[in-house]
Amino acid sequence: MTESWTQKYWEVMDYLYWSPQYLGFRSISQRYWTDNTTHIAVPKSMVNLSGPLYSRKIGNSDFRQFLESREETFNDIFNLTFGISGQELCAEILHELCDIGTTKRLEPLGWNFGERLGAPWLSEVSQPDGYFWGEEFSIGVELKFKARTSVDQIAKYLLAFSYDAISGAKGKSFYLLYVAPDPNKLFETLGFIGNKTIDEQYGLIQKEAKKSVVSRLQELRSTPQETLTRLRILGITWLEFANSLELVADRYQGDNVGDALVRRLLSGLRHEVLRHPDNGIPR
Repeated sequence: MTESWTQKYWEVMDYLYWSPQYLGFRSISQRYWTDNTTHIAVPKSMVNLSGPLYSRKIGNSDFRQFLESREETFNDIFNLTFGISGQELCAEILHELCDIGTTKRLEPLGWNFGERLGAPWLSEVSQPDGYFWGEEFSIGVELKFKARTSVDQIAKYLLAFSYDAISGAKGKSFYLLYVAPDPNKLFETLGFIGNKTIDEQYGLIQKEAKKSVVSRLQELRSTPQETLTRLRILGITWLEFANSLELVADRYQGDNVGDALVRRLLSGLRHEVLRHPDNGIPR
């Protein structure tokens, strides 16, 4: 069986574990330590006096298992996949993932997504797991394994969508897709989706979101409420996510390099979904 391309990602992480100097850290040999029984002292010249000190908390034997269970590392692989995919393939995958309109292109935006939306500071307030910009609609993607969501999180996406609405086409639609082991349970706990009116939803945001986010929304006057009327919040399971990736990959069965690349790319992401310990998929 051919090794998944994602193995290269884990090898990079292992390399960084053993080479912390490439993360800006330095190793302080024990010969510089002063052992005072209950405390260890090191020379001031060898530490950052304005910041914290770091030490290894997890041994090498447990490091890989720890990383593989984290949402943050899966998010890396998710964004690498879509970053390589290109706008046409992104649109095809996301159309398969959820019940949305068709579009030819969806541009995957990174941490600088605020610049594309005309608000460069947005990344200081919100770091979406995925944000895909299109002419007709944009999609935010929130990936959940164990973590919960909150009204504050929705408010941050609403803030991004509102700036997107200001700079985008009139009447543009927006989607917020949650991928979770049990999205219905996630939404029930949240209490935001259901029979609530737009006014009730926006009132809940003003009540429960962080003040810094609420104040930014208020600066946009009526735009956030108008954007809420064009926002759909959707949810799928990790099994549905994995199955959709397989459906798209199966369309690329040619012997050419492009088809082979798509199959390998999507099978790698699917592999990581299926092996994640908290995906909620029956073993």
